[in-house]
Amino acid sequence: MIPHFSSRPFIGLLLPFFLLLTFKTTSGADQVSVIRIGILHKTYQAVLKPLGNFSVSDIQTGEQKTLNADEKYLAEASDSQEIKLGPYSFGKQIRLAPMENNSILTINQKNYRGKFIITAHPEGTLTLVEEINVEDYLAGVLGREMSSHWPLEALKAQAVISRTFALKNLGRFNEAGFDLSADNQSQVYGGSDQDDPKFLQAVQSTQGQVLTYKGNLISTYFHACCGGHTTSAGNVWGKVKSKSLRGVPDTYCRVSPHYAWKAYLPNLDIMDALQKNGFTLTQVKGIRIWRRDQTGHVLTLKISSDKKPIVVRANDFRNWIGNTDFRSTLITQISSTRKGYEFRGRGWGHGVGLCQWGAKIQAEKGRRYTQILKFYYPDTQVRRLE
Repeated sequence: MIPHFSSRPFIGLLLPFFLLLTFKTTSGADQVSVIRIGILHKTYQAVLKPLGNFSVSDIQTGEQKTLNADEKYLAEASDSQEIKLGPYSFGKQIRLAPMENNSILTINQKNYRGKFIITAHPEGTLTLVEEINVEDYLAGVLGREMSSHWPLEALKAQAVISRTFALKNLGRFNEAGFDLSADNQSQVYGGSDQDDPKFLQAVQSTQGQVLTYKGNLISTYFHACCGGHTTSAGNVWGKVKSKSLRGVPDTYCRVSPHYAWKAYLPNLDIMDALQKNGFTLTQVKGIRIWRRDQTGHVLTLKISSDKKPIVVRANDFRNWIGNTDFRSTLITQISSTRKGYEFRGRGWGHGVGLCQWGAKIQAEKGRRYTQILKFYYPDTQVRRLE
């Protein structure tokens, strides 16, 4: 049974706007203007098409060539770590730079606006990294996370947390040669294909603003829809304690198309997922909710089998099964069918931090982006980097 969630207005409605302060981060993130985004990592081929002329420099020898506008160039690597770019051959690392302002490089039919490093690996693969200004990067993130039809205040809230996420996670993929990936291992980035005046306005009007707790950048997790209550980071991933990432009741996202969901899981798929993750069984005999947290999200599931009972973290189970259909751990019902189980629940995503649909509705009701952030990240402050 789902605990009853209070319908009383959240106390944050009565709080004033954030005071926008200026500060220096202890990590030196305030000094960062350019970040490295892993566009492709260890791919065998990529098709490049400059929209405007680009120079290409061999980083080791200094040799330079020019890529002509609107011509296609196939990039690939040999086993000896030689990079082949159309008719040209280089050493194991090259740099591409636009020769005119606003030139774009198309990589596998997606447009990007920065400078680029291409590195060859011994197994004959390539890594393509874009070097781009943080603020330009954010414009390419917003387009993959929210719609330009959404209210500006919601977009501004997303801009602040996406900027904070980027600076908090600098160097996360240093071993691979970049700071952040372009996929959901970091935050999804669509390059300059996502340029839109409204996204640019949201980024520019919050330029340099980040979210902090006691002067430090926080982990600004976000998700599509919380289903009525966000949850704490510790309840999802364990051993993560943060007062700014505790769960809050949220009545705003009820109108979301993702508020309620159901998913049918065949017994064979459940068994396969469990076996791949180290459990021994040949039959699933029952699944039930074992523990919930105080927000209603399921912490653990108990699975009866032909062997000993299995207790698994609900978030792990969701990821093993596939989180596209199994949308959240805010599970309201599990029903047995002849060949599997039907799960019903609310929300979409891990449920930690900002609920994007809740932010949308709050903005439609006239709330400022600072109020929205205060709601989802209690006890935090928006501060401006120097």
